[in-house]
Parts: sequence; C-alpha cells; structure tokens
Amino acid sequence: MKKITKALSIVLLFCLVFALASCGGLNQEAVKCTIIIGEETFAVETKTRTLHEALLELKENKIITTYEFTGTTFSPFVTKLCKLESSSQSRTFIALYHDIDDASLKLLDSITWQPITTLVNGKTYFSSNVGFALLPIVEGATYYIILATY
Repeated sequence: MKKITKALSIVLLFCLVFALASCGGLNQEAVKCTIIIGEETFAVETKTRTLHEALLELKENKIITTYEFTGTTFSPFVTKLCKLESSSQSRTFIALYHDIDDASLKLLDSITWQPITTLVNGKTYFSSNVGFALLPIVEGATYYIILATY
C-alpha cells in the first residue's frame, strides 16, 4: 500500500509540474508581431501570450501611454487605447482585427457564415471572434485596432 501511495504521489507531482509549466503567462520564446493602433504601428517582441498582456506590457514599458478598460483582466472591455476612445454618445467602440488564419479566431457573418473582414493597404484582416484577453500572440501576426461605429 505504501508503494502505491508513493507511486501515485510521484505521478501527481509530475502532473502538477507539467500543468504549471503549460499554463504560465509567458510564451517560451520571444514572439515578434505588429500591433497597429489607429494610425500608429508598433513592432513588438514579447513573451506574453495574449494581446491584452502585450498591451499591458507596452503601457508598463511606456511605449504606449494609454490603455484603459472596464471589466476584469480576464474579460476587459477596452475603452481607451492610445488616441482611440470608445463612446456611447458617438456610438463608437474599439474594434479588433487580426491576420491569423485560424477559423476559431474569425468572427463570422450571421447570414453568409463567412469571416467578416476589412481590407487595409491591400491586406485583409479578420474581425476577431475573441476579445483582447483571449486573442493569442502569434509569431508574425498583425493586430489591427481601430475605432468603429455601431
């Protein structure tokens, strides 16, 4: 019985170590991506895992001056980012697009079931199906953030 308990303890310890290693807040390697906020473009190298974490890092490092949101870190609603500011009076919100070719990250049109896209300088960006806190940082990706109306 003691051998079984000891063996189970070792297995559980390994499971815990692997679980903690896989759910950390940082990528293993630095990732290069581009973040376009309105008219400003930032070449970013980061170990963060999500766009929200990358923007927090940019603000902390004083690369951007403004990043404000309501809600929690797990579900932020971005209200102000650099020169962009959402407003219910002017019916504007901060829209998030990306060029990641992953079906689970693309917002689909409710009628055609095709990804909602925008074309900027000859490049197609997909409307994000997830928010800032869930959109992963991907090597070589471009994130396009603009003020849009509803």
